[in-house]
Parts: sequence; structure tokens; C-alpha cells
Amino acid sequence: MEEWDNRNRLYSIKFNFSHSGPWLGASDLTRRMILDDVQYLNHKYAPNAGIKPGRKLEGPQY
Repeated sequence: MEEWDNRNRLYSIKFNFSHSGPWLGASDLTRRMILDDVQYLNHKYAPNAGIKPGRKLEGPQY
């Protein structure tokens, strides 16, 4: 079941990414969700990469 949830999380990144462009009001929230999902999956499947869930964005905020 957990692998299924992670697969859904992975596939939702593409949808959320395409959704974040056209609507300015939703872009900040959606980009935060994308970043959280990517960080979660990286931490789970590549723990030695040094990326932890909840890590703050570095550089300019969009």
C-alpha cells in the first residue's frame, strides 16, 4: 500500500507542475506541494542525497 501511495505522489508531481503555471493564486501553494513531494521521495528512495523533507527553499522565492 505504501508503494502505491508513493507512486501516486510521483505521478501527481507532473499534474501539479502543469497546474502551477496558469493560475497565479494557486502557484505558490502548488509549488510548495511539489517541493514537499519531491523532497519526501528523494529522502525515502535516495537517503544519502542529503535532501530532507521540509527543507526550506534556497535562493529566490517565486
